[in-house]
Amino acid sequence: MEDGKASVTNIQALVVLVVSSSFRGKDNLGVSLLAVALQMNKDLAFPPQSSEAITMSDKTRARVSASWTAHLYDTLVDSSLFPMSGLTSHRVISLALRRPREHIDTRLQFLPNLPETWRLWTGEPFIYTNTYLRLNALMRERCQLVRLSAEVTNLLFSSTDNVNGSAAEKAATGTAAKALMERLESWYSLLPVDLQLHKVLAAPLYELQ
Repeated sequence: MEDGKASVTNIQALVVLVVSSSFRGKDNLGVSLLAVALQMNKDLAFPPQSSEAITMSDKTRARVSASWTAHLYDTLVDSSLFPMSGLTSHRVISLALRRPREHIDTRLQFLPNLPETWRLWTGEPFIYTNTYLRLNALMRERCQLVRLSAEVTNLLFSSTDNVNGSAAEKAATGTAAKALMERLESWYSLLPVDLQLHKVLAAPLYELQ
């Protein structure tokens, strides 16, 4: 990563450092590194993408996954869902307001995809229950949620900017919010059965829920 060149490996490394920095209480550093990862994602070209996501080459799938991961953490920071040590709610909001709004990369036409595989997840030693988890299905739904969450964030900040706007602008914001809520409810209701809320959930599903 020292060469500063845009690459999939460097984007992945930056996201790892974002998580590490935030959990060690270096929140401003984490947000700064995230900005670098997002800029690097913009600078890095995409390999040709097939019209069928399942036919993606390993190189293309890795490139797409790295981009989605950077956008995932960007969305978590904006929505205050990412655990940042020592940050109170007003500090999180202040931090988010100082950051430029990032839209989902328009080059992300498809979701990363792989043939379905089932992984056995166990909660031991905290809970002696085993359950199966489809990691690829979880990844696809996370990407869908990231896209929707980014739209929610952009709408919220646009409504904040237009707090003194005209009645027509406020009405348009309300209409857009209602339409977005309907899309979110539709996405949630159409989640595969194994990714829905159950008494026993694999840990990664709690984040999605």
